[in-house]
Amino acid sequence: MPAAADVSAFLSLESENYSDAFSVVDIYNDTPRSINNGSIIYTHSRAEAGLSFFEWFSIAALGRFDGVANHSFDAAYIYYTNFKSDRELEERVYDYSIDTEIVSSVGASFAVFHKINAFFLKATFDVGEAKNLTSGNLAGNLEVEDGVLQGQANLDYYYKNDVIFKRENESPRGLAYGLSFEFGFNSSISEHLLSIQDAFYVVQWDAAPHTRAQLDTDRIAGTNAEGKLVVRPLASGIENNPAYTQRLPVRWYLANTIAIYDHWVILNVNYIANQAWPSLGYQWRIDDHKISLRYSTQDKSIAFDHQWSDAIAYGFALDNVQIDRAHRLNFHLNLKL
Repeated sequence: MPAAADVSAFLSLESENYSDAFSVVDIYNDTPRSINNGSIIYTHSRAEAGLSFFEWFSIAALGRFDGVANHSFDAAYIYYTNFKSDRELEERVYDYSIDTEIVSSVGASFAVFHKINAFFLKATFDVGEAKNLTSGNLAGNLEVEDGVLQGQANLDYYYKNDVIFKRENESPRGLAYGLSFEFGFNSSISEHLLSIQDAFYVVQWDAAPHTRAQLDTDRIAGTNAEGKLVVRPLASGIENNPAYTQRLPVRWYLANTIAIYDHWVILNVNYIANQAWPSLGYQWRIDDHKISLRYSTQDKSIAFDHQWSDAIAYGFALDNVQIDRAHRLNFHLNLKL
């Protein structure tokens, strides 16, 4: 049996959320109250509880939820207007599109890590049962003229719940698995960490509910008593349940902390959703405590982090002190027992 000092328990909670057009809370509540320009939405959350052995291997129960969407402004505007009974679509042509990937899973994570002098290496393998599925795209145009709405749409999507045609189906089940890597280097004057999250992450669905269709929306009837669009389109296409492979995009995180005349400066760059997210900051070191403040030049958010030895680390990032108005909303908590 390993000695108690060779085994430690840990708990890790992480959530990273961002939306260009709507606040994060509005996205989760599906009730947009305001709209900004932009095209990106993403959320990546994971919870782990497990054991670490001999400082080189760990195993943990894992739950994670991931969502990525890229949309046109017109798609966001139509979505926003449909929830506002006091607003009507302006008379013009709307070209809308949205591509999305959403999946949640429950399973386990296995990690191996090793230190070689000043270098640190870690590889993490996630595996689990996937229970939620949304994957695909919607694109088309909509013209509003003299109160009459007409247009076309092309849809190709896989789903758990069919929000468009309300097709009844059994909830699909899939096998999710992926790899992530970390590479670190520490010295007396600098610390560097490159994290490649979901370097490879796929979900294999055996029988995924699927719809591919073309819609002619010139049969939009107008709006109902609540001001929402009423659509009775002509549609043609297919519905089936094929095997399907869903993939999540890779995310890159580069963190640098550099000592300049006894002052620790932070220079970070993340690459998420095909966009760079640089941030600048300062770190205070007091005994076993590391306290950091960072400013993101891309989303204008402020991040706070506190690490106390190896036992506890926590932090958050916001671009608005009113949480329900924040477009950036991150938090993390890591405990080692």
